[in-house]
Amino acid sequence: MRILIIEDEIPAATELINILKQLDPLVVIEGVLPTMLDVKQSLETYNGKIDLIFMDIQLQGENILETLPEFEIPAPIIFVSAYDDYLIDALQHTSLDYILKPINKEKIQKALSKYTDIKKHFLQGYDYLLKQLAERTKKTRSRILYKKGTDFHFCRIEDVAYFYSEFRLIFLVDFREQKHLTDIKTLNILEEELDTRIFYRANRKFIININAIKKFRLLDRVKLAVELTVKVPEEVIISQENAPYFKNWIASKGDPDI
Repeated sequence: MRILIIEDEIPAATELINILKQLDPLVVIEGVLPTMLDVKQSLETYNGKIDLIFMDIQLQGENILETLPEFEIPAPIIFVSAYDDYLIDALQHTSLDYILKPINKEKIQKALSKYTDIKKHFLQGYDYLLKQLAERTKKTRSRILYKKGTDFHFCRIEDVAYFYSEFRLIFLVDFREQKHLTDIKTLNILEEELDTRIFYRANRKFIININAIKKFRLLDRVKLAVELTVKVPEEVIISQENAPYFKNWIASKGDPDI
């Protein structure tokens, strides 16, 4: 297990490391961030490099919960604090547990067990779970700009039925079936800025709005073909690999007529 520790008190960080090593000698401490400046400069660089974060809430008098929504959280968080005042606020972030100081081996063991139980339960969908947890703190687009002649206009994000890529250009189509060329560079960039409760990256060409989905069906026994309420330039196909995630997304986010 690869762990990042965010703690401004060196003795507390050292004690936590010792307990973790006692519980699991194979644990790897990827780093210790003692200040808000360290968090701002380094937190997102741990994306894909860690499994879990132990995070103190007060760093040199600053409340990290006030800043946390600005970041892409790279892993689930176990909050560690001397105060229970922040419990409700902490639960709004990608938190698995909230430990009150002073810490001890029993508290840390229970928190780690919760992490391993959740990971085991979700197993194949664990990466998907982490992505959904991270979405809670990510800021999302509310409008999309497009150009018409020499004038710039905008489309409200909820009015977009789908985005699609063609000839390295990104188009949006609204629910009135109006097609507009955007100045967005790639769908990958756009995907990071959209609310995943509403939009789903169907494949390399399409990002679709859940409210535009009419129904979907099996294709070649393993893939899914999605039918939208508006016209599309080609059939929207969900791959075999992504089909289970798409079904989970549909089931948890909305109730289309399927």
